[in-house]
Amino acid sequence: MKRKITMKDHRKESRLSVIIFDRNGDMQARSTICPIRIIIGKLNSKVKLLEPIDRII
Repeated sequence: MKRKITMKDHRKESRLSVIIFDRNGDMQARSTICPIRIIIGKLNSKVKLLEPIDRII
C-alpha cells in the first residue's frame, strides 16, 4: 500500500493481488495470482516498510 491509512479507511475493506511463482525444482516457473483481503481493525503500528523490500519469501 502506497498511501498512509487514515481513520476514514478504518474498517474499510481493501484488496491486494500478489503474483506467486513456483519453480518446484523445475526450470519452468508456474505462477498464480493470490488475492488478499485486508480489513484494518486497529490503527496502531510501529512497522515501517522500506523499499526495496525482499520480494522472495
